[in-house]
Amino acid sequence: VRQVSQYCAEEGEALRLRVLKANGGGALSRFEGVEVFVPLKDVVVDGLEGPVDADVVQERLVGNEVPVSLVREEVVEGHGSRRSGQRQLIGSLRAARDLRVVQALRPGALVQGQVKSLAPFGVFVELDASSAVGLVHISDISRAFVDDIDALFAVGDPITAMVTAVSEDLKVSLSTAELEASRGDMLEDRQAVYAGAEEQAVHFREYLAGLEEDEGEGGGDGGNWEGEGAGDLKEG
Repeated sequence: VRQVSQYCAEEGEALRLRVLKANGGGALSRFEGVEVFVPLKDVVVDGLEGPVDADVVQERLVGNEVPVSLVREEVVEGHGSRRSGQRQLIGSLRAARDLRVVQALRPGALVQGQVKSLAPFGVFVELDASSAVGLVHISDISRAFVDDIDALFAVGDPITAMVTAVSEDLKVSLSTAELEASRGDMLEDRQAVYAGAEEQAVHFREYLAGLEEDEGEGGGDGGNWEGEGAGDLKEG
């Protein structure tokens, strides 16, 4: 069980487990004889938004197989039918859903979300329909120089961005600079940039396709992507 748990954590894999029953605290399953408990806060049900209660788990999930990410292992105190020192795995349907969302992302994809937090080096974005988070680095906000992120964004702001990379450890890199038709548009009119995002994304995907074609032919120097009408390279 520990080997599988470690593998799932390192490789970004989720298990498919059958939900056996529900209680006031969450959903219960078993993996290789070890109890897997999913707290209600980590239960998500397709088609439902907001908190889920035990009745919903009973009606919608019990008896069905669901993807579960194993979060950690606990040793619980003995009470009722439990033995003292019994091991229990803590699982999360929410983490498994977010994992699927991130694994499906490809460079050039457009995503929507909300600003989750701000840091001196960039903007953390919570992607819609998940709890997955991506980062717009300060250098990827605009092709123009950005010196004050707080003047541009606030927590909760809606944001449209382009996926530029997903690392092996499933960290998502985002860019709004790639959506600019002209350098500095993000500083002047963010909503106009978002409105034209799909057009810029098409250009970026065509650029990526061209790179792949060049690589397939064994030629090309990679080039530089500057976007439609991007003009000069980034400052700063």
